[in-house]
Amino acid sequence: MSAGLSLQFPEAGFRRLDAKASAVIHTLAYFSMFSHPLSEAELAKYMQFSHVPVVDLSETLSKLTAMRMIGHLNGFYFLAGQQQFVEFRIERNKRAELWKNKIDRAVRVMSSLPFVEALALSGSLSKGTQDADGDIDFLVLTRPGRAWTFHFFFLALLKFLPKSLKKHLCANLILSADKTSIRRRSLFSATEIITLRPQTNSALWKDFFNENSWATEFYPEWVPTKHAEREALVSRPARAFVDRAMSGGFGDWCEEVLERWMSKRIRQKENRKYKGDPLHRRWLNSDEIGHPPLRQQKLEESWEAALGSFERRHSVRLVRWQWELGNQEDKFGALSFGRGPSGSWFPQAKSSETWRRGTQPSGD
Repeated sequence: MSAGLSLQFPEAGFRRLDAKASAVIHTLAYFSMFSHPLSEAELAKYMQFSHVPVVDLSETLSKLTAMRMIGHLNGFYFLAGQQQFVEFRIERNKRAELWKNKIDRAVRVMSSLPFVEALALSGSLSKGTQDADGDIDFLVLTRPGRAWTFHFFFLALLKFLPKSLKKHLCANLILSADKTSIRRRSLFSATEIITLRPQTNSALWKDFFNENSWATEFYPEWVPTKHAEREALVSRPARAFVDRAMSGGFGDWCEEVLERWMSKRIRQKENRKYKGDPLHRRWLNSDEIGHPPLRQQKLEESWEAALGSFERRHSVRLVRWQWELGNQEDKFGALSFGRGPSGSWFPQAKSSETWRRGTQPSGD
């Protein structure tokens, strides 16, 4: 066979699921990456890519259950063959309930640090679950121009805290409060945004959710949380003193010095440990300090494999949607938007990466 020549044969015995059924499978497959089955109410809230009205959702779930593509146990839905996740979910829910005092203590500790403007729980606890070896993840909004200064005080705090407490604290993402648009616009980022549990300063989180309203492209039914769980930050004399002392030109100079020094140390450590692998490089600039993209990359690959396995197992073809809307390091080309037959807005990627090119729904 000559190079570049390919033969395509029609698929025999494969049926195409409609947009609503495909959206259910996409959502369950994504959350299965975290061993996290969903209730019907959660599916209605977290449905990915396609609007599925509540009245239609029950019918779609019944149809997929009857076809043995999904299962239902103790109020949770999951992909067929994943019923063991229900026990994991129930156990994690109970553990999260027991962590309320730990969360309260962590919020008090974090909010007492200089230049913290707002806190939100992210990660497992934001979804109401927790592993035995889990930590408490926070998305932190800092005073404008003080992200690195906060990061310095946070790391200094960890040096002095007892091991039993500091192992539970994680500043998962640090953003300057005046620049809260998330850089990487992907399903992974959107999931973390819509499941955030704001702890302090409702007004700032309202601005944050408005700035990241693009998450509705992935979760059309998402309604942002309006109120923080605690609202006010902890007032500490030491914090007030540092805030005042470093609020002017001296603080600006410290921020610049800390950014250069700390980012250099982080890069040197990455290069020594990971030989310059870009997937291990953290995103570092004056407005955002985040984790490396390795976990997201692995999740993308696992999610894609799970969808492919589902299609082969059940001899079906799903409506496919892409992962990303584009970002500041966009190497997949521009994106345009068009309204699909089911009424949602779907991004259409002009990209050579075929698995990132979502197809339009074929209709309901």
